[in-house]
Amino acid sequence: MESPNGQHMFYWGTFLLQWVVAFVASLFPLLPMWLRSLVVHSHGHAVEEDLRGLLASQMHRKLLLNVFFMSMDEFRMVVRPDVPLLRSQQEKMVLYYVKTDGWVPLPFAEEIKKCCPRLRAWILEDDVAVPHAWCLQHTDAVVKTIASYL
Repeated sequence: MESPNGQHMFYWGTFLLQWVVAFVASLFPLLPMWLRSLVVHSHGHAVEEDLRGLLASQMHRKLLLNVFFMSMDEFRMVVRPDVPLLRSQQEKMVLYYVKTDGWVPLPFAEEIKKCCPRLRAWILEDDVAVPHAWCLQHTDAVVKTIASYL
């Protein structure tokens, strides 16, 4: 089973492309601050203004390389749920899903719910405006929803 957004990332499986992108991204902190701000502000329109400024000023080479190499590992290795691990920790887990998630569609969420019947909580967000990357703008709504389960 593949996620809709995952289908658009087929090119990311090429090791050479991954290394080239990681190398180019590692040069980002060498840019003058005004140019870093311009890049972050032009591509980060969905992120709050304060956070964009913080990203531009605090973006470091090691951070960028870490992000790219973790994503490379994820795209290569995480293709199915690790059912034994999930089952062994299910009583501690609170899983939170959004209805319009291109990375973890509802059939994926339902599959995990079936294999882990003793989850601490399995939450499906009712607000369709909350995206997969909810932490960028919808933190308050998510915290209120999850807090009621803890």
